[in-house]
Amino acid sequence: MMMDTYYIHKTQLNFYCTSLFGERTLWAPDPDWIRPVIEVDDPAWMQPEDEPEAVAPKIKVADPDAAHPLVEVPNPDCKLPPADELIELPDSEYQALSSAAATGRSLVIGEDGVPFVLPAVEPTADELEQILLRRIDTAADAARQAVAGDALRAVEYDRARIEAEQYAAADYQGAVPPMVAAWAINGRTAQEAADDILHEAAQYTAALIALRETRLAAKEQIRALMADGETEQAQQLAEQTIAAIEAAVAGVGNAQG
Repeated sequence: MMMDTYYIHKTQLNFYCTSLFGERTLWAPDPDWIRPVIEVDDPAWMQPEDEPEAVAPKIKVADPDAAHPLVEVPNPDCKLPPADELIELPDSEYQALSSAAATGRSLVIGEDGVPFVLPAVEPTADELEQILLRRIDTAADAARQAVAGDALRAVEYDRARIEAEQYAAADYQGAVPPMVAAWAINGRTAQEAADDILHEAAQYTAALIALRETRLAAKEQIRALMADGETEQAQQLAEQTIAAIEAAVAGVGNAQG
């Protein structure tokens, strides 16, 4: 399993990780590779009874043991900003910086290009509440983007779902809708393609519902905790909610790892 890579944006100071936004490249079979040829004894050759010393002729065949090499190719589903806009962070530093930001601490990028946390300035209770609520909204926005991709990709997914539903309602009979036909590849039948699209759509919808329920419920709980003066509990709830939001979309839509 590929290890996660963490980043912070140089100017926006947003956090990114490859498990949610995708790797920049993937390893795929080399399309230009040609399987090498080897010489073997002709299996159709029969030893002549009057020529015991005769040697079987050789024939050329594709080498069945040759391994198809892989090449690194761009990942079309990667949603990371351009590399020159990001700073890669070690896991521990990413966790420290994101935790500091979650509690309202200010981050800056030093002249040496290293991000650090500014000395703490204690926010008021109202300021802290707004900081925690914004952190949850930001995490939910990033999770939705990781699942759906850009707006046009979301429209494409929805159109595919509609056509798959219509095709399934017609008992998979008649002309195959274009969006379904586009997925009926690699031996996949039109019915299997439609069912696969509907399965993915159900996961996509469930993830969005879970995001909304988690986000709204947590924000109400944080408001209640802050009203009761339970500042530490509100901060802990915000951290737990952000982790739950990230977990809710892992492996769904464009966030497949």
